[in-house]
Amino acid sequence: MTTAIIGAMKIEVETLCKTFGAKETEKGIFVAENGDDTVIICQCGIGKVNAASLTQRLIDKYCPHRIINTGTAGGLAEGLNIGDIIIAEKAAYHDFKPVSIIVDMLGDKYIYSDTNIVNTAVTACKENNISHRVGTVVTGDCFVSTEKQREDIFAEYPDALCTEMEGAAIAHVCFNNKVPFVIIRAISDFAADEKTFDQFAAFAAEKAAIISEYIAKQ
Repeated sequence: MTTAIIGAMKIEVETLCKTFGAKETEKGIFVAENGDDTVIICQCGIGKVNAASLTQRLIDKYCPHRIINTGTAGGLAEGLNIGDIIIAEKAAYHDFKPVSIIVDMLGDKYIYSDTNIVNTAVTACKENNISHRVGTVVTGDCFVSTEKQREDIFAEYPDALCTEMEGAAIAHVCFNNKVPFVIIRAISDFAADEKTFDQFAAFAAEKAAIISEYIAKQ
C-alpha cells in the first residue's frame, strides 16, 4: 500500500516525516518504506495551483493508492473550538464563480471523499479522544478575514465547516485520476485571525497529523 500525505506548510508535515522516518528524495517530497508499505509525505506550498501540481506529480510518479491532505483550517461553523478535527465528507471551491462551471466539469459542485477513509478518520478521532466533525470543507486562494466573506460562503455552502487553501484542488486532481482521498484539517483560527493562527497553527497541525498518521498505518 502506498499512501501519500500532503500538507502545504512545513509545520503540517515535519512531525509526520519524523514519525515515519521519511527521507527527502526531492525538494518537498519525503519517502518512508516499511516492507510492502510506502508513505510519501509532501510539502506542496500554499494555494490551489501548488497543491494541484504536486498532487498530479505524485500520482504520475508514485501511483499512490490513496491521498490524505493534512493541515490547519479556519473555522466557519458555530460551535467549533481550536484543535477540533474536520473530516471532509466533501470539498468545494468557495472562490470559483459561477459555481455552474464546476458543476459542468464535475457533475456536482462538491468533490466527495472516500467513504472508507472517512470512516477510518472518525475511528482515529474516537480512539485518540479528539473532538471532530464530518462535513464540508471549502477551499479558496484567499484568507477569509471578513464577515462579508463568511456570509458569501454560507450563501453558497450553508453547511461549510471550515475554509482552507488547498483541499478541493487536491480532491479535484484525485477525482480526475480516480484516486481515493480524504481531507483532514484541524481548526487553528476563526475567520483568519492572524494572531490566533500564529498562536495555534503548530498545535492544530499536530492534531491533524495524529489522524493522518493513524490512517496511513491502516
